[in-house]
Amino acid sequence: HFINPVEAVVKPGAQQSVSFANAKAADNLGVELEFKTRAGWMFETLEPLFVGGNVALIHSRVQLDAANGIQTSNTRPLQGQSPFVLNLQGGWDDPESGTSVVALYNVFGPRIAEAGALGMPDLYERPFHQVDVVASKRLPVGITVRLKATNLLNLPATFSQGGQVVDRAYLGRAIILGVGL
Repeated sequence: HFINPVEAVVKPGAQQSVSFANAKAADNLGVELEFKTRAGWMFETLEPLFVGGNVALIHSRVQLDAANGIQTSNTRPLQGQSPFVLNLQGGWDDPESGTSVVALYNVFGPRIAEAGALGMPDLYERPFHQVDVVASKRLPVGITVRLKATNLLNLPATFSQGGQVVDRAYLGRAIILGVGL
């Protein structure tokens, strides 16, 4: 239980602006489960192969004082808090050869991007699925080369208000090459 958590409050004006005010009360309750295992228990040669992940389930609620602002709802989930987050990973990590290749998956549940004001519903960011791949190789001269490809699915970040999609943004893919000493 949080005492006086800070929450965004939209203030009226020629252009909407976002400000912050202390809330009357807020609760954030959750549980996280995590696992990781290597395949070496099946065959010794598969020891570098691994899978892992975690899932977090969260229930949040904030109570705002009606006198604090022009928010549409005085009771709602915490802004920016997803009800769930799921991360999965699988790959090959061989410290002897200095070689690592990992695929990563992440998704989060719908979360309030902006609190509703003046009777408008809250603006929600819908679940976003992301897949990344990271490969690295340690060279004999003490240099490590790393290649990272992010957001391979290139799905749009989607925002909805009152059940209607109001914005979509493609974040794009990225390929990053790094060299470390």
